[in-house]
Amino acid sequence: MEAFCINLDREPQRFEMIKKEFSGILFFTRVSAIDGKKEGITGWDALHQTNVKLFNELVLTDRPYYIICEDDIYKYVNFKHYWPKIVQFINNPSNVWDFISLDFILNVDKPSIEIYTDFLYKVGPSRATGFMIYNAKFVKNNLSYLTSAGCLDMTMKHNPDFIKLIPHELIVKQVVNKLSETCNKNTHFLEYNYDRTVAFLKSRAPQIHRSPSMPLQIWRSKK
Repeated sequence: MEAFCINLDREPQRFEMIKKEFSGILFFTRVSAIDGKKEGITGWDALHQTNVKLFNELVLTDRPYYIICEDDIYKYVNFKHYWPKIVQFINNPSNVWDFISLDFILNVDKPSIEIYTDFLYKVGPSRATGFMIYNAKFVKNNLSYLTSAGCLDMTMKHNPDFIKLIPHELIVKQVVNKLSETCNKNTHFLEYNYDRTVAFLKSRAPQIHRSPSMPLQIWRSKK
C-alpha cells in the first residue's frame, strides 16, 4: 500500500528510518516538507501548509483514501493485529468514516469515546497527526475548510461534525524525546500523555459489550 511521508530535505535519515520501520507493509512516497526556518514561519504553519499542498495534489487522483505520515513514526503494541482489519475497513466503500488516526493522544480527563466497530472507536477531540488515514471523499468535500483551518490537530481533530476514528489500542507512536521542528522545543513531556492514553484505553477494554439494539458491526461501551 502507498503512503506519503512528510520529510524535511535536511533530514533524509528520518525518511530512511521510516521506510525500514514499515518495510513490507507500506511503500512510502516522500513529500518534501515546507521548512519553517527557511520560510520564516512557525513549524505549525509549515506542517499545515505542507499537508494542504499534498491534499490539493491528492484530490486530483482517484485514490479512495490517503495515508499520510510524519517521518518520526514507529510501530507500537499490536500493530500487526489491527493493521489488516484497518486495511479491510478502508477498502470497503460501504463503511462511513472521515479519517482514522493511528497516532493519537486523548484527553482522558474529559473523554469522548464510543465503540464504532469491534476494533475502532469513534472519538471526540484528540491530538497528534503523525499517522493519518483520510477518506478521499472527506478531503474533497472539506478542502476549503482544511486549507483555512490551521493546525489540524487543534481544528480538524476537534471538529464535532467529522467522524473521527481510532483503533481500540495505540498501535503507532511518534518519537517525542527530541527537538520538534513543529514546537521548536524538546517534546519529551508528550510521553506522559501517551502513557495516560494507553492506560485509559486499557481501562475501557473489559467494559466492551455488544448492544442488541445496534447492528452487529457496531458496538457500544457500558454506561
